[in-house]
Amino acid sequence: MKICVSAFVLTLLTLAATSAISRASVIDQMSFEDVAAGADLVVLGQVVQSPALGFYDPATRNVYRHHRVRVTTHLKGTGATEITVLTLGGQFDTTGLGISGPKIQEMEYGGAPQLPSVGQKVLLFLKTWSEGYIIYFASHGVITVHEGTKGGDDWVYLVFRDPRIMTTAALKAYDEMKASGTSSQNQLYTDRVPTLALKQLVERALSLKGTPGKR
Repeated sequence: MKICVSAFVLTLLTLAATSAISRASVIDQMSFEDVAAGADLVVLGQVVQSPALGFYDPATRNVYRHHRVRVTTHLKGTGATEITVLTLGGQFDTTGLGISGPKIQEMEYGGAPQLPSVGQKVLLFLKTWSEGYIIYFASHGVITVHEGTKGGDDWVYLVFRDPRIMTTAALKAYDEMKASGTSSQNQLYTDRVPTLALKQLVERALSLKGTPGKR
């Protein structure tokens, strides 16, 4: 039996423990600088454990999975070298819960972000939670790290809005759109960024917080 919950219902179901992700999920689009500024913790790491089954919390009537992530670099904030990241949804065992139906059921939450498989390197934007961390934003909270070829640097795709923080390629696209008169205030620009440049980009994003983007 599979129970599906829409993104709208998710924001109603999710209580104090997941309020941060609920608030972020109702925003249509967020850029790298938006998410970097809003997250409590930004890290590069690797997924080292993902349980097959989640657990059902009778208090919130939600299903959670606890994942373990080994942190390789703290880009914002400090903490342990291994952290717990909580995600919503997944299969759970109904034994002893008084829930009718099959022993194994599944709860899905539309728009709820999930971590990739064990062994995958990730860039994470996280909010503090009582048992660890939750992913800050559905579409930008988990970014897959791609391995560089032929000894090159690992890299990620980032989405920018503020021209003062854009990479060269993103800024070129921004200038071309602006010159053509087709750009808008909420236009997003994507570029491939080496992971070695992320620390500096996060620091720049934080320094620009609260300042209107002009060039």
